[in-house]
Amino acid sequence: MNIKRLAIFTSLIMALSFLAYPFTADAVVNWAKHSGNPVYSPGDGVGAWDDAFLERPVVIKDGSTYKMWYTGAGIAGEGITPIKQGYTTSSDGKTWAAGQVVLGPSLSGWDSANVGFVWVIKLESGPTPYKMWYSGTDDPDPDQPGWQIGYAESVDGTNWVKYGSNPVLPKGTGDDWDADGAGAPAVIWDNEFALYRMWYIGWNDAQGTYGLGYADSSDGITWTKYNNPSNNGDPRFANSDPVLTPGFMGAWDGWDAEMPSVIKEGGVYRMWYYGYQGDDTPERIGYAYSYDGINWRKYEGNPIIMEGDDGSFDQFGAYDPMVLRDGNAYKMWYIGSSNCFDDFCINAIGYAESMAYQGPGPQITDMYLFTLNRSTGKSIVAGCTPVGPGPLDTVVLMAEGPNNFFLPLTDSTINLFRGKQQVGTGLTVPSLDSSYNGTYTITYISNSGQTATASLDLLVNEIPYPVDGTGEEELNRQIEVIGDGPFTTSQAYIGPVTTPTFKWKPSVGPDKFYR
Repeated sequence: MNIKRLAIFTSLIMALSFLAYPFTADAVVNWAKHSGNPVYSPGDGVGAWDDAFLERPVVIKDGSTYKMWYTGAGIAGEGITPIKQGYTTSSDGKTWAAGQVVLGPSLSGWDSANVGFVWVIKLESGPTPYKMWYSGTDDPDPDQPGWQIGYAESVDGTNWVKYGSNPVLPKGTGDDWDADGAGAPAVIWDNEFALYRMWYIGWNDAQGTYGLGYADSSDGITWTKYNNPSNNGDPRFANSDPVLTPGFMGAWDGWDAEMPSVIKEGGVYRMWYYGYQGDDTPERIGYAYSYDGINWRKYEGNPIIMEGDDGSFDQFGAYDPMVLRDGNAYKMWYIGSSNCFDDFCINAIGYAESMAYQGPGPQITDMYLFTLNRSTGKSIVAGCTPVGPGPLDTVVLMAEGPNNFFLPLTDSTINLFRGKQQVGTGLTVPSLDSSYNGTYTITYISNSGQTATASLDLLVNEIPYPVDGTGEEELNRQIEVIGDGPFTTSQAYIGPVTTPTFKWKPSVGPDKFYR
């Protein structure tokens, strides 16, 4: 059971397939399920508030204590009790105390029927360090549209005070892609930009739009949904846009993509989410990454966590991932389902773990650095051949230099040079002058903290870009068609009886070259 069916980003890493030593890599997609799963099950006994189902665990580590908030409901005749928010604690993340309800529906208003599918973070200071964004609806039938996102604060993580002007992130209206609901947020505080950043589920059944939206806020209360102006001509996306959508028909996530869990490491935003292919197929967990939190790339090896073997607690599906980076380990809590009957499954919370990169340290080889002056602009180009940690185990690969020069090297800047795969790109600069003279350094960091650097010195020399003419620094050669006029063998062109516009200027000195 999930919210839609209930209601149905800098320093950046590069992620690329470069040459590496043999090692166990890509921790963010290689997970080992805990042998003692499940680690938390629905409440025991008839009448327990959470004996019908559990959903969406959200875990933080507070000192030496793991704290988990989870969504639950109880059995009521042939239906379920109102959805509420539970809370439990653990010393190791695997053995949990009995849960208690810490947030429920309001007496009236937009969240008066069901409340759950929350996200919690704890700030380092402030009178109410615990921040919660939760999903709520006023329709007793959770399968109906209407879910929206509210905000609450707490001193201790158990006693919550709802914000007085909720919801803080409403569903869309009219033909909007998220007009049927907005819920199940994942929120981080991005210190680099001093922003709260939220990813949430949105959908509109009539329009056939489903996916994950994005919004940001300076205070966690007033949110601005992401809107791509190039899509404003489509009424579904006139006010906001999804940033991650289901895959093509027949893909493992071709029907749905939701319940995001997001962390930021270095300059990469990492997302784990769940998807499913369609009716009678199991839910599975996938991974995506982004350099800005908006443009996401799905891992080509998805899904990364599958349903379990027959008889296991997750034999019919694994979904609702929650990932926490804890020391040198990635830790995941997720929902597994089994014992399905009448479109209803008993589910519980499982645990999986993966270690960060454990192989040889990173190396930077073949670093290069040069300037370009073109009619389209001026730029400084930097790049290298990185060797060591695999693509998904790299959290920083960047170039820095004088005059606040900063260049993130990403997977969109891969090129092949003399049989080697390199990463490199240029940064547009207003001018190529002496302010850019000096030492440039590339930094390469794995997700286990291993670091490599390499440096080169640059003396900027602005070579004018060639223009038509016959002067020393002008473009004065043109290939001509055989038979159309005077030509030399080196200028011959065999082809249609039309003079091509190919031109070149081989060199204007021993250290100046045009191409």
